[in-house]
Amino acid sequence: VAGAVVDANSPARAGDYILIFATGLGAVTNPPPTGAAAPVTSLSGLKGVPAVTIGGVPGFVSFAGLAPGFIGLYQVNVQVPQGVAAGDAVPVVLSIGATVSNPVTIAVR
Repeated sequence: VAGAVVDANSPARAGDYILIFATGLGAVTNPPPTGAAAPVTSLSGLKGVPAVTIGGVPGFVSFAGLAPGFIGLYQVNVQVPQGVAAGDAVPVVLSIGATVSNPVTIAVR
């Protein structure tokens, strides 16, 4: 369901796009002025190339940058890959270069 939190009651499925929100992902193109919200019409994409794994399987990242309309919040849009094992606590890991996030979990069916 669009806009729903991915959990056991609203699991993601292979092919779905999920949004990951984060802080501290680094420099962006088209940076907004300090303290201003990220632009909505001209996106601020990450300069670094992120990778996301879901259940250890690489997902396709379609966008990574500042979340439009928010201050200091990053958004990563990723497609849940085929072949991910179903479960209520499937690990999701985001990395940029050698920097790797702590794992979080989502439900996948």
